[in-house]
Amino acid sequence: MAYMDASAFETDELDDNTLCITKYTGTDAVVNVPPEIDGKPVTAIGDYAFWGCDSLVEINLPDSVAVIGKEAFGHCASLERINLPKKLKNIGANPFANSDELSEIIIPEELDWITFEEGFLIANDTQLIGCFGSGKEHAVVPTGVTVIEDYVSPVPTAISKPASTSTPEPASTSTPKPASTFTRKPASTFTRKPASTSTPKPVSTSTPKPAP
Repeated sequence: MAYMDASAFETDELDDNTLCITKYTGTDAVVNVPPEIDGKPVTAIGDYAFWGCDSLVEINLPDSVAVIGKEAFGHCASLERINLPKKLKNIGANPFANSDELSEIIIPEELDWITFEEGFLIANDTQLIGCFGSGKEHAVVPTGVTVIEDYVSPVPTAISKPASTSTPEPASTSTPKPASTFTRKPASTFTRKPASTSTPKPVSTSTPKPAP
């Protein structure tokens, strides 16, 4: 496989000294992402890295890639085919948003947690993480799907798994705890002791004794 020239990619270096591709600047129809750039492994495709690449028809990712970011291949009007890497561990929100020509996703056996069925990209058998191409024409998602992520658009009109028949837990009938009845201590009612009301002792009126 002939890999693309490294100059067609913008990258950021990650904490583990590997690289994340943040932007593709080329115009090729078929892109083979290199496993290394300048001697450093490529381990991630960043958010919106290939967003709006109208010339892109097919992309092949190296097995070194473990992360695909949010809408990494979104709005690629001509994208028809993508080959996912064996070591992929995390896919961001709606990685192929509005890439409606996408009809083939090659999923290695090692990625047993991802399935692609009639336009629906499903993780862990229950989580719908992408709806595009032919999936937009379906009213019912595949059997077993119980979660449709908020970012999936358009939202399918139904889920094939029947709704739960369990009886909802009734609302609590316990009496709510009343607001505190603690009474604030009133201001002190201590009365100041009044000034004394006793009659003052009169000054003596006796005639002084004359000198001898």
